[in-house]
Amino acid sequence: MERKKGAILILLSTFVLLISIIFFFADRRDKKEFLKFDRSAIDGRIIENSIDQGASVISVGNHKYLFVPIFVDNKPDFLLFAEKGDSIFKPARADTLRLIHHGKTYLYTFEKF
Repeated sequence: MERKKGAILILLSTFVLLISIIFFFADRRDKKEFLKFDRSAIDGRIIENSIDQGASVISVGNHKYLFVPIFVDNKPDFLLFAEKGDSIFKPARADTLRLIHHGKTYLYTFEKF
């Protein structure tokens, strides 16, 4: 019985360690992707829009950007609202992104890492 408890404890510890490592590297990836988004001047049309673990991934031109939009003032949910062909503008290091959807302009801020 003691041997079984020891084996379970080892397996549980290994599982917790693996999950911690996965979260550590995912967090580093997210920070790196956000810095790329933050430092980029984006001006073009959305080629692709997808969702990756609660973050929006957009393709504009030859670049992919990952960011987490913040919804304020009852704006439409960017993750579900933005469509292929919508125009998007963001100066480098700006804290606001402008989305032009069906002729209307929507402003979004985003989570900083």
